[in-house]
Amino acid sequence: MSQEELEAWLEASKADEDAADTLMAARNYSLVAFHAQQAVKKYLKALVAYSGKPKFNHSLIDLSNTLAEINNFLVPPAIRQDLVNLEFHYAASRYPGHTRISHLYNEQKAEEAIECMQRVLQYLKSLPLT
Repeated sequence: MSQEELEAWLEASKADEDAADTLMAARNYSLVAFHAQQAVKKYLKALVAYSGKPKFNHSLIDLSNTLAEINNFLVPPAIRQDLVNLEFHYAASRYPGHTRISHLYNEQKAEEAIECMQRVLQYLKSLPLT
């Protein structure tokens, strides 16, 4: 992956991060959670691809495991839990199941998703990658 491609992925991640903030102000809580998940996923995909072994899928856990394997580190348990929490929102925030989407999400759930996103992105930005 070229530097230009990396920057495009990171820009897309930032757009989702900004969308989560904008949607929070609009009180669209399910989409806040979805965009928080997407911001992390795109950042992870950028780092995995930039590291030279793009293995893309939709699992934040799998992507973080691939990144950790490539760069020889362990994902801290607190960050792993944030990834698990965010991964839930990939489908739940967009597809109704037995419960209406609006019944799954409220301001507190949206704030939790944003906090998870912020912690994971801060962690990813601090990694010394090879």
